[in-house]
Amino acid sequence: MRYAIAALLLLCVVTAPFVAVATAPASADAALQDTAGELTLTVDDAGDGTVTTTLATTADGVAGYQANVTFDPSVVRAQSVTGVDMDDPVTNVNNEQGWVFLTQSAANGTDAPTIAQITFETVGETGSETSLEFVREDTLINDAESESVSVDYRTQSIAVTDDGAVGVDAATATGTGPNDGGSSGGLLSNTLLLGVAVGLGIAALLGAGILVGVRVSS
Repeated sequence: MRYAIAALLLLCVVTAPFVAVATAPASADAALQDTAGELTLTVDDAGDGTVTTTLATTADGVAGYQANVTFDPSVVRAQSVTGVDMDDPVTNVNNEQGWVFLTQSAANGTDAPTIAQITFETVGETGSETSLEFVREDTLINDAESESVSVDYRTQSIAVTDDGAVGVDAATATGTGPNDGGSSGGLLSNTLLLGVAVGLGIAALLGAGILVGVRVSS
């Protein structure tokens, strides 16, 4: 009988931590919803072989930012970057790999600024399309105290048509800034599934009357 009690205690110890894991994503998702606004990159004007996109935020008190935007270099290439409500940013462009990095700061914060405009040259054929994506680890905005401001991220895609380039809406991504981890992408974590599997395995051994090589006596 003492072996049976020991086996049940072991089952509780092994499975208890994994029950707690199941409740963690709910609180994490709730925290991610508490944001100060959006950081957006939208397609505005399409000219003769070029397309202008605007980087803006609805957050207040913005005094600095950095953004790394990726694109398909077979469809568009970054041509120029200019500041709007903030000074012209410091930029680093790589049209071979398909990314443009920009950053700038100011002494005082600005409410809901239009941050900068990125002009792309269209090089893709009609019907081609590229998404514009923020590299989340390299993208943030901050206030005058250099504190990161939590925002949602929203971008558009650029589609090349017979009449020029147009913007195509993309899904909104929610986050708190660099290294926020994002969603796990599933209803159950791998750790939780492992815990369930271990618990079921121990239960099966108990049903057979055996645990760790010891037969349970009644």
